[in-house]
Amino acid sequence: MYKSLIHKYGESGAMIRCYFVIIMAVLIQLIDLRFAFLLASRLLLGIVTGIQASILPLYLNSISPVSMSGKIGSLNQLLTCYGVVGAYLLGFFV
Repeated sequence: MYKSLIHKYGESGAMIRCYFVIIMAVLIQLIDLRFAFLLASRLLLGIVTGIQASILPLYLNSISPVSMSGKIGSLNQLLTCYGVVGAYLLGFFV
């Protein structure tokens, strides 16, 4: 699914479109608190976040210098894992 977005809009254009959908889904969650809207917006957020997470390494690899492309790709994954661990710890202590 993300490959068709990349072919149509390019890597940066696809990421920008994903960010707009993420912002709209968050606004839906803020405006209307009914269960159906929360469920639909969470589902949309999960799908678009997955698409964006698969586009981001390709974009980072294309804009980074050749000597640093592997390091930047690894750093992206490492920081994603740190964010997940931080969210778990925050949820545990809060």
